[in-house]
Formats: sequence, C-alpha cells, structure tokens
Amino acid sequence: MYKKGIHNILLRGYYGFGNFGDDLLMIATYNIITEVFPSAKVSIFTFSKDGSYIKRLLPKVEIVSQNNIDDKYDLIVHGGGGVYFDFQKGPFRYLLLNTFIKIIGIRFFAGLLRKYRVLKGMKVEKTKKRVGIGIGVGKYTKSSTKLLNSTLAISDYDLIMLRDKKSIKNFRRYNHHTSIIEGTDLIFGPRFWMNDSFKEKGEVISFVIRELEDSVINEQLLNVARKFTNNEVKFFLFDKNADSPLYQKISAEFDVNVWDPLKISFQDYIKELALSSLIITSRAHGAIVGAGLNISSIIIGIEPKLETIHKMLPTSSRYIPVEAIDDKLEKEINYCISHQDKLGALVRNDAEMNAAKLYKSLDPIIKFLKTEC
Repeated sequence: MYKKGIHNILLRGYYGFGNFGDDLLMIATYNIITEVFPSAKVSIFTFSKDGSYIKRLLPKVEIVSQNNIDDKYDLIVHGGGGVYFDFQKGPFRYLLLNTFIKIIGIRFFAGLLRKYRVLKGMKVEKTKKRVGIGIGVGKYTKSSTKLLNSTLAISDYDLIMLRDKKSIKNFRRYNHHTSIIEGTDLIFGPRFWMNDSFKEKGEVISFVIRELEDSVINEQLLNVARKFTNNEVKFFLFDKNADSPLYQKISAEFDVNVWDPLKISFQDYIKELALSSLIITSRAHGAIVGAGLNISSIIIGIEPKLETIHKMLPTSSRYIPVEAIDDKLEKEINYCISHQDKLGALVRNDAEMNAAKLYKSLDPIIKFLKTEC
C-alpha cells in the first residue's frame, strides 16, 4: 500500500548506459518499489548523456541527472548490480586521501564531505530513508579515485540487501553500522521482469560474450563456436557501445543479437534469448536470465564474479576457467546438448532455490518500507 509521506522516490544504479543486465535490474527495481508505493513519483538518476531511452522501458518515470536532481527525496533506492568497486589505481594523492578516510571512518568523512559541498554551493541529495536491494560490493584499490564519491551513499544506508557473502565482507570494510540482509541477484525474481511470452523454446546454442582487453579469450570462444556450425549458433551482445568492436569482428560470420534499447523492446530481446537450448556466457546475467528462462549455462570465468554466479547455480551450470577453454568447452557443450532433459530439471531447481532466497530476503526490505518510511 502507498504510505503517507512517500511521494518522491529516486532510483539509483548503473542506469542509462545501454547495458542489458543493468537495464533489467532497473526494471526489476522499479517493479519492486512500485508494488509498495504505486502512487509515488519515481525518478531514475543517470550520469549518461544517452539515457533518454529509459523512458521507452519505463514510460512513467522521470529521468534526472546531476543538473536537475532534487535537493531532497522521501526515499532513495539503490537497485542491484556491482556498483561499488574499483580495480584501477589512481594518483598518489588519492592514496593519501583514502588512507585518511580509513583512519577517521567513512561515516564521519562523508559528513564532512556533505558539509563541504553545501558550503561550496554544490547539490547534495538528501533523503529521509536510503535502502539498497541486490547490491554487489567489490574492493577498491588503495589509491582508487571512486571511493571518495562512494562514501556518501555507502555511509548513509538505513538497510541494505547484498547479493552474496563476498559483498557482505567487502561492505563491512567501509560500513559497520547499517543492517545487512544476505540476498541474491534481483533477476532471480522472474515476476519482476518476466511474462508468459518468454516460454517458447528453441534449439539455438547461444554465446553471450563481451569485449575484452585480452582478445585471445574471445578468439578461443569463436573457434569453439565454429565447430558447431551444424547447429544453429547465435551470439548475444549486451552492451551496444562497449561491445561494438566485437560486433564488427563477428557479425560477418555469425548471427548477432545486440541489445539496443532504442530499437528493440526488452521483451522481444528476451524472446530471442529464450530460443536457446544452451547459453555459453562470460556475462553474469547471461547465466541468470538463462536460469529464469529454464536454460542451462556454461560460465566462462573471465573474472571472480562469474565463479560466484556458478556457485549460485551449482547443479545446472558448468564452470570453465579461461585457461581451460581450449581443453574443456567443446566437451562441455556436447555434454549439455546430450543431457538437456536432466539439465532442464536441475536448472528449474536452481532457479527456484534462488527465487525463494530472493523473495525471502526482500520481505524485511518491504516491511521496512511499509513501516519505517
């Protein structure tokens, strides 16, 4: 039910950049929040200059940026995805600054930073309550340039649901006071994004891959794909901009489905993916969306997060480290093709297990929103 006093809600995440996984998380977050507050005004924040497509996905929302953000919201919701991490090293001055943050504590530092920005006449968003759902938290390098701005949100949560144990451990490096709920990825909740039109099945072997600095990995995947030309093979690219070089490389040889929210609806894009009998993926949401569609996956371990996803789908997914692609991938594909019925039952079990975990972890979030906001 709509709670008196909650009229203006802001959703935050890695939104507006045309990444399919993050767009799906945005849709799921919106649907979760509007179930609780159906009459509230909902705005979505983006740093992207090309985020206008959000209105095609969610016509009722208002899109805001740093230039037109309100000074105060009744509720800010951070919705899903790995939004807190930085693997890049920054200048030496950030090493000194981050050391200072660690010494005085992130909460105290964030308070100083807010006061400083107010004195400078800068916009500082304020909210009655701040919650996070389905958040992934990684590590920051000692000289990270991103930790500074992250302190404002990390220190300010009233309640947060994190998607795995590693995220909980990493979050506690910076925040020792916020109550944490262990959950899972929001896309494991099919009722927040799926409809019955996704049920049609096919026999396509689908590769969900991404542009990588190490081009050898994708070349290995392409070499394996070429061995299955007697089957229908398709490639899916979840980020039109970031994956553009990869599209140029493979589109002449393979059927490639690129997520372009200005040209295709997310329902139609998922319908294409639903025609898969198997998904080979180096993107986390390739496996997670596949599980929701009852499609087993082979997960390529290009980063630690992918092994975590495999552990979320322990019986229905196969995991291959990058160094084992040449030796194992072809064999694993043949195994999955010949054991589709068995894997279908296993993927249903894994998906139902994660859905139950997600819905259970959302219960205290929903209760908090209904009683404390």
